[in-house]
Amino acid sequence: MKRLIASLCLLAAFNTFAGEWLQSVTIGIEPPDEGQQILNVCFKPAKSIEYDLLTFECIYRQEFPWQDAKGKPINKIIEPVTFTYPRKGVKLVADLDAHVCFRVPVSLPLLLDKYGPNIFVTNAPVVIDRMRISGEQGGARLWTQELRVPGKHAIKDTPPPKPEVLPPKNSKFGTVNLD
Repeated sequence: MKRLIASLCLLAAFNTFAGEWLQSVTIGIEPPDEGQQILNVCFKPAKSIEYDLLTFECIYRQEFPWQDAKGKPINKIIEPVTFTYPRKGVKLVADLDAHVCFRVPVSLPLLLDKYGPNIFVTNAPVVIDRMRISGEQGGARLWTQELRVPGKHAIKDTPPPKPEVLPPKNSKFGTVNLD
């Protein structure tokens, strides 16, 4: 039970709601050039603010054929590493688009050279699946937003729904009205 409470607290801490900070995000991908993918991120802030650090994390994905324990062929999906692009001292103005472009290595020789031979599968292509963007000020993370790549995303100003609370399955006790 303590582990469940601790993991829920961590999840709440890292999935800080970004709706009050961002209005929209558009992520574009250019064709690979010399083993690197060029990512264009255009976002519209909801507030004027100066961030100490904006972090763009690109989550790699590989999908390849595999056999499960019974010998049945399946497609296995792994997310080996995350490429991080930090941007320090960013000043954003409300309702004015901000553009960030950076290169992300996607060729297998570059990735194997950077991360080692045991991280990536050599018979599957490497793609950038998602991007996690976060804003920090004064050492504290203000917001985090995870988005699919590529795409145009409207950031809604509503918090996610609360999960349904289910009673324990091994309990034979009912509810008691103490009023």
